[in-house]
Amino acid sequence: MTEKQKAKRKPIAKKTQEKPGVNIVFVFFLLLIGLYLGFAGWTRIYAEALIQRAEAARADVKCDDPNVGIYDDEENFYCTEEDYFAAQQLKLMEDTGLYWIFFLPDPIHLLLSAFAFGLIGSVGRMIRVAVDKKTLPDLQHLSLAGTTGGITAIMLLGAIYLFPSAVAGADTLIRPTLQPFLCVFAGAYSEHIQKWFQSVINRFFNVEKEKI
Repeated sequence: MTEKQKAKRKPIAKKTQEKPGVNIVFVFFLLLIGLYLGFAGWTRIYAEALIQRAEAARADVKCDDPNVGIYDDEENFYCTEEDYFAAQQLKLMEDTGLYWIFFLPDPIHLLLSAFAFGLIGSVGRMIRVAVDKKTLPDLQHLSLAGTTGGITAIMLLGAIYLFPSAVAGADTLIRPTLQPFLCVFAGAYSEHIQKWFQSVINRFFNVEKEKI
């Protein structure tokens, strides 16, 4: 090889690789954030469900009846057992520092909880893929996958709430115990659910897939 040919040859740039430890820390950071925000939103959903049950139960009894009601260990009076359970849930949220979630306007807490649990589902899927491939994706892919999982969970939850109301005029309430699992599932299978959403939109609205 001549000197001229050597001069023309350019050195091959080495692809910089992210440290695996950084990726692992980032994955656990996403998991912790998802758990905290998801659980905070879910506790409000559960507390509101208990309050609704308490209001319904209170309508069937007379609270001024001496034979009605229960007392707790601190001699606080509750008209029904449902009132007691609702009060205990609110006290637990206050003791654990989660009462701040009540200061968010509706439906921010529901969207926040759905996004957080969707994020958890996407993190679980990334961990499973990493175990199979023996490597974690880069930070950009981790961030995008987590965001996609959260948005997909919101979309699926919104479709479940809105579709019956738009078609039959009926209000749909998802049981608090079901909501986290539904959103985690949406995050774990976000790619498949996104494709399903796209196929439904194409079928009913004749909208082709957008190209970026």
